[in-house]
Amino acid sequence: MTIAIVKLLDRPATGLLVLVLLSALSWIDLRSCYVPPAIVLTIGLLALPGITLQDTLFSLGVYILLMVLSALTSWSIGGGDIKLLAALALYLRPDQFAYFLLPLGAGCLGVILWAFFQKIPKDRQIPFVPFICAAFTLWLFWRFPAAPGG
Repeated sequence: MTIAIVKLLDRPATGLLVLVLLSALSWIDLRSCYVPPAIVLTIGLLALPGITLQDTLFSLGVYILLMVLSALTSWSIGGGDIKLLAALALYLRPDQFAYFLLPLGAGCLGVILWAFFQKIPKDRQIPFVPFICAAFTLWLFWRFPAAPGG
């Protein structure tokens, strides 16, 4: 009988800390529709070891793209959510951010369908951080699958 060993991250404590911070942000966002910048900054600071100019430019590009999309559309993602996604882009680096976007996109589609069928008014704020947290959790376990071994 073999035992599967799950390798969570190259830096396991950091990934789990980001997950704890995202869980706390989810709870705060659900209760108050507010994303505290200090926690978002902490996630960004956790990304600093090994950061490159390309990583920084990618994160800045994510921030600018989401701000422009938010400004140009009638629907809007909150500024705190945008900053959080930019901090996660810095943490995940460009090569892993695409894998994070897949579950996040599915969550976005789910919330849009839920809001449509529940006839939620368009002016009502929907907390987005719980969906970001769920996508990060899926990325965490999808990115690092169980490895057979004993």
